[in-house]
Amino acid sequence: MSHAREQILQNLRMRQAATASSLQNYEDAPIYRNFESARQNPLQFFAQKLAALKGEFFHAKDEMTAAKILRESLNNFFSQTKIVDIAKLAARHRHPLLDRIFAADDWLSQNVPMIDGQKISSPDFADFMVGITAADFLVARTGSIVLSTATAGGRRLSVLPPFHIAIATMQQLVVSLDEALKIYHERGESKRSSYATIITGPSRTSDIEKILVLGAHGPKRLAVIVVGE
Repeated sequence: MSHAREQILQNLRMRQAATASSLQNYEDAPIYRNFESARQNPLQFFAQKLAALKGEFFHAKDEMTAAKILRESLNNFFSQTKIVDIAKLAARHRHPLLDRIFAADDWLSQNVPMIDGQKISSPDFADFMVGITAADFLVARTGSIVLSTATAGGRRLSVLPPFHIAIATMQQLVVSLDEALKIYHERGESKRSSYATIITGPSRTSDIEKILVLGAHGPKRLAVIVVGE
């Protein structure tokens, strides 16, 4: 029995080594040769891709404008859901960019609590309807957001609330996922985070009769606010 087990493991190791040596190094250009426009205007390309995925895109020239957009987005969302008292139904985490944006608007500071360092049970966390996070990168070619636990305030804030709002700067906008992952590892971000994810549009599925359903496994709505010019 032991001999058979060792033989199986040896075969698996040989197969793994052979597979690794045969993998091609797919560089950026051959795969994305038809996406030159993403390099020429990555912000516009990202906005178009996100809209095609049924995400919402906003561009703020500065943090004060971002605060205004964020406040309007929250008010519109809760107006649509017919909720009058919205205090503490949205949450955000501690992050320098978010801190500056919230400091620019007293209404945001009063109505959206910062949850960093708080031990919140899952049932209590389920009361939040909007999760506001920072982002690591925005990927123009796919309209994706790259998030890590260190940047997004843990694992739950971008997943459990039905509306996720991600805020990033122009400096975090990259053309491809290859570029994002390269910078991510060069900065040693993987050592700061236990988890990283790529979000491409609101949560969706079309498993049943090929009918698209949003919000199947996560937020039904996704909005991105890009700050800077």
